[in-house]
Amino acid sequence: MSTSPSDWPPEVWAAINEAVTKEVGKVRTGQKVISPPPATDNPDSIPDEVIDFTNMTIREGDKKQFVTIYREFSLSDNQAVEKDQHTCKTLARMAAKEVALAEDAYLFQVSDRQAPRPGAIPVLSNPQLHVDNWRPERDFGLLGEANPPEGQSSDGDPSKVAQPIVVELADDKHGYGDNTFAAVANGIAKLVSKGQAPDYALFLPRRCMRIPSSAPRRGLATQPPTGSSRSSCKECGASVSYRRMRASWWHWEESQ
Repeated sequence: MSTSPSDWPPEVWAAINEAVTKEVGKVRTGQKVISPPPATDNPDSIPDEVIDFTNMTIREGDKKQFVTIYREFSLSDNQAVEKDQHTCKTLARMAAKEVALAEDAYLFQVSDRQAPRPGAIPVLSNPQLHVDNWRPERDFGLLGEANPPEGQSSDGDPSKVAQPIVVELADDKHGYGDNTFAAVANGIAKLVSKGQAPDYALFLPRRCMRIPSSAPRRGLATQPPTGSSRSSCKECGASVSYRRMRASWWHWEESQ
């Protein structure tokens, strides 16, 4: 009989790893579209490369430590020697869900660069959750990077991030309605004007997906309340299928 996790047979660890991978895959959002490059030899850092789109160069030489996110849990002596280690697998799956949420929270963070980190991000404020090598004074997440200090964003300068787009509530004040789609088309136009070609990914708060009670409810593929399935951007003329975009949206709630 096994007396410690180090004595567990490989098939037990394989079952735990499979369960953890499955749970993380169901929860995480960012890595559905942002896939890290494959790593070999267990590196502890990656090149901290910054692209200069004006001169089309990449800064080299700097390194950045990997951010490690993990959640610890304990097993009793009896649980450590139980047959098939079901307790460990259950706890590992629960921890995996929390780590997956924390991964997204770290990746996106919040728009306000001055907000205290991790205090402004509840998921990352859990004292039982560890986020090693995070540089709060530099690593602002995608939302923070998209909201730089005044004077450092420009719609006309390809070397700077585009100015944030403010989306107003719809007339009924219960959601954003077609204003969301108009903002998405505007965002695509900005990317095109800066020479940023597809593919694009869109992350939205769940509140953007609210559908009036009078609309048919058939999941994410539901037609918009207006009955129109296409719309065109007035600036670039791009025509986008609303139905297709509704079916491919991933959600991010900044207040998490």
